[in-house]
Amino acid sequence: IVGSKLGDFSEQSGSYVKQIQDYLSKNPRFAKKVIFGGFISSMPAVYNATDILVSTSPHESFGLAMAEGAACALPIVATAGEMIVKNGQNGFLVQPQNPQALAEKILLLAKNPKLRKQLGKSGRKHIARHFQLQPYVTRVENVYLSLLKSKLKSKRS
Repeated sequence: IVGSKLGDFSEQSGSYVKQIQDYLSKNPRFAKKVIFGGFISSMPAVYNATDILVSTSPHESFGLAMAEGAACALPIVATAGEMIVKNGQNGFLVQPQNPQALAEKILLLAKNPKLRKQLGKSGRKHIARHFQLQPYVTRVENVYLSLLKSKLKSKRS
């Protein structure tokens, strides 16, 4: 499934979608396997209909799609995203530009439903433990309260 890339303008020659379409035109045997979904507002439904999340982005600052997939208990095979993917625990990290290693990990998971379930469960726990909103909100509130207290003390002095 190919979604929309934020800021992608498909009519431009170097666009994300255009690059994939060009590849598919040169490799037509893959064309029926690729879905151009565009923007999808309900990603949990997509993740829940998926067995494995694969991300081949060469760089990820956070990896929102991977975090969402992990929250939906999907095992992940990725080339980046160490903040989300813990190699061998909730998925696999492979070197970028190494299609052989990527394919090996995808096939390993495709052939082993028990391993997919185990890694997916671990990924969900990782997200629940480290990326919940309430602890973040509490930390931000504490920073603001600390700044306010500091400001009040300096006004009194």
